[in-house]
This record gives sequence, C-alpha cells and structure tokens, in this order.
Amino acid sequence: NPFYSSLLKAGKTGTTGDNSRTFVFSSDMGNSQVIGVLFNYPDNNIFAQAKNALDEISQNYTLINLADKNLNGTIKLENSDFKDGDLSYSVKNNVYSFAPDHKEYEQNIRWNNNYINQQDDGLILVKDINIGDKVGSIVLSNNNSTVKTIPIYADNNVRVKSLFNNYSFFIMFTIIILLLQLFFILLRKKRKTINKQFN
Repeated sequence: NPFYSSLLKAGKTGTTGDNSRTFVFSSDMGNSQVIGVLFNYPDNNIFAQAKNALDEISQNYTLINLADKNLNGTIKLENSDFKDGDLSYSVKNNVYSFAPDHKEYEQNIRWNNNYINQQDDGLILVKDINIGDKVGSIVLSNNNSTVKTIPIYADNNVRVKSLFNNYSFFIMFTIIILLLQLFFILLRKKRKTINKQFN
C-alpha cells in the first residue's frame, strides 16, 4: 500500500455538502495525539495527503508549550496607587502547538485598552484592575504573521490613583497636620506665658 503510514492510528472518510470529500485521521506522536482533517480532496489524493502531512509533522515539527517561554512578568503603571505597587501578570493555561524546528518566534504584548493605555512615555492605568482580570494578550509571531494569541491575567489588584491615595497628597496632608499641631502647642505656651505675666 503506497499510502501506508505507521504514524496513522485511525481514520474515517466522509462526504459533506459544503466540503465534498473529507478525511479525519489521528496519530500518536510521543505523548501527544495529533488529529487532522482534510477537506475537498479527490479520492485518489486524500490518503496520500494525509500521509504527507503526518510525515512532515513528525520529521520537521516539534510540539512546544508556547506558554512556557517566560511569559509571566511585572510592569510599572503610571497613574496607579502608590500602595498597590507594580502589576504582576501571568498566563493561566498551557498552550501547545506544533512548530517548525527552524522557526523563531517574536513575542509582543498587546494591552487591554479598557485597563491600560500604552503611550510614548509609558503605560497608563485607566481603570482599577482586580486579580484575574484579562489585562492583555501575548502575541507570538513569525515574519510579521501571528502564530498564536495567548491571554494574560492580573495576579494582583492595582487601583487608579486618586486625590486621597496620591502619595504627594499624603505627604502634604501629614505635614499640614504636624504644622497645625505645632501651631497650637506654641499658641498654648504663649497663652500660659501671658497669664503668668498678668497674675
């Protein structure tokens, strides 16, 4: 049989109105199961195409965990409450994909504009972030072509800075309170001195 492949473990042909001749097949490669579907192939080509696809994957592709590429991190956000600190984010689930052995992936983060606004001078917090909020996506690409988009989630709460949790406001307010206390202490001493003079 010219189309025999030891990689092929199961297969089923079929016909649909939209896709004509179809073939669903599966293969075990290491600890992974690969499932393939071919659509709209002539009868004499469909098995050869399935064999070629399995041979190509087994010889030139590697199953990698895309979420295992140091995708977790920490960022500093402008306009955030100074008590909350930086935002930590992480990928929650493993993301597996067969990748060509010779390809390298570029990694970029696309932030969720509902929470974080990316500007020339940094990242601006525009809305309170709670643990578990989806704050963006990591885009893996090759030659400017997107391979996978992986959601990232907040690991801590970060609040938008307001007048009452502004660090500068807190310092100024503390100084004012101390100055007022000092003023009343001096005023009290002055009154005692005046009372002694009249007594």
